[in-house]
Amino acid sequence: MIEENCLALSDIHGWYGESKALHGIEINVKRGQTVALMGRNGAGKTTTLRAITRQLTRTEGSITKDGQDISAVPRHKLAYKGIGFVPEDRGTYNSLSVQENLKLLPKVGNSGMSIDELHSFFPNIQERRHAPAGTLSGGEQQMLAMARVLLAGPDLILLDEPTEGLAPVFVQKIAELLQDLKKRGLTILLVEQNMLFTRKLADHFYMIENGLVVADFPAEELSENEELISRVLGV
Repeated sequence: MIEENCLALSDIHGWYGESKALHGIEINVKRGQTVALMGRNGAGKTTTLRAITRQLTRTEGSITKDGQDISAVPRHKLAYKGIGFVPEDRGTYNSLSVQENLKLLPKVGNSGMSIDELHSFFPNIQERRHAPAGTLSGGEQQMLAMARVLLAGPDLILLDEPTEGLAPVFVQKIAELLQDLKKRGLTILLVEQNMLFTRKLADHFYMIENGLVVADFPAEELSENEELISRVLGV
């Protein structure tokens, strides 16, 4: 039974320069859950992930991981708290080979996949291990970005729009991977616009508008919140 909070955000306010983007975000992610942040472009979803990973000009409020306050932990040390982040731009180094990219992150936990496991999920990574990352397709770059984080062994993974612009075959691969990670007990905080993709994976949903959570509900209550979802997502 899932009870413990892996990640908790309390009254989070965030700024880009002088512009305030978050207005008191409240989110709780239970250990082993997949939690989705949903909303239109510019609603504050990605900004929430950036608040966690200390990429904003200023952040106020409380962020805890496993009950420990990480609000002041420097960005470069967050990985050692068991947090892996796959940004929307994927963050791969285009001039380095696939193999070199995979070696960039330190080992931070015991929940990481082995190279053999990753190759079984992403055979393209094995086949193109000597190729510069910049020559990969968008889907292959997404696979590489996720593989790099999974090798490091975090127990909490933040994913920002992992299916953005990808062909259906890669979207399906990511869905299969996230389902496997869930079985392994990893905790996932997912920002994703694709509701058809997200509803098959998430245990809990947070709806965000104008930098504020306007509703949250478990997956079992999806059907009774369809009208709210359509309004928030603008579909």
